[in-house]
Amino acid sequence: SKLYYYFTELKKKNGKGKRIDRMVGMGTWKGLDSGKPIQDNEARLTGRKRSFDYINRESSEHSVWDMKEYSLEGVSLEDDQLIKVSSFSLVQCF
Repeated sequence: SKLYYYFTELKKKNGKGKRIDRMVGMGTWKGLDSGKPIQDNEARLTGRKRSFDYINRESSEHSVWDMKEYSLEGVSLEDDQLIKVSSFSLVQCF
């Protein structure tokens, strides 16, 4: 099977909430866990890895795709970029 990688902006379900909208067409990504911590070589938390399944009962793709989402947590890039790193994540689909 092939692996696909995407760098995507996270979209909140509503402006003030913490829940992320993961709708894709008529389907969505269902979270399978709360995320596993990713630590640097000094055991500091730098990110989180979460697992998802694609859910769309009306599609032949239902439960066929898996996704791993890698996100940064509490990390500063020490750059005055306009982009907030915490609002993006790297996604691996297979």
